[in-house]
Amino acid sequence: MEQVFAYVTDLRNEVRWQPEIKEVRITSPGPLGKGSTFIEVRRTFGRNLVWHFEIEDYEAPFRLCIRSTSGTMPYTGCRLFEAVPEGTRVTESGELTTPLMVRWMDGLFARLSQRPLTAAYGNLKALLEQDS
Repeated sequence: MEQVFAYVTDLRNEVRWQPEIKEVRITSPGPLGKGSTFIEVRRTFGRNLVWHFEIEDYEAPFRLCIRSTSGTMPYTGCRLFEAVPEGTRVTESGELTTPLMVRWMDGLFARLSQRPLTAAYGNLKALLEQDS
């Protein structure tokens, strides 16, 4: 479980398993932890979007929670890690607050994001199994 947590929370690895993420830059000094900041460049709907994030909660090897600190659509999310007989289960949850004028499309946004997220976690599993 510790190895999975270390790999996933090294945010620079996200470009290896999430194709829509083009770049991650850690913008705060020192080891990753609560209060650390980073920038993520994500390709979404044919555009590169730049997100600034802060780590809100970090409890190795169990939890990483982030929140956006810029942008028009605030995001908060957590990844939880738990030991299971098959290895490690990673559960991700998040909330994206869309602008009022497009809030009626929230269901569509949720469905459109589910497929790439499922594929990304398949990529992560394959990478981790390949490296072990």
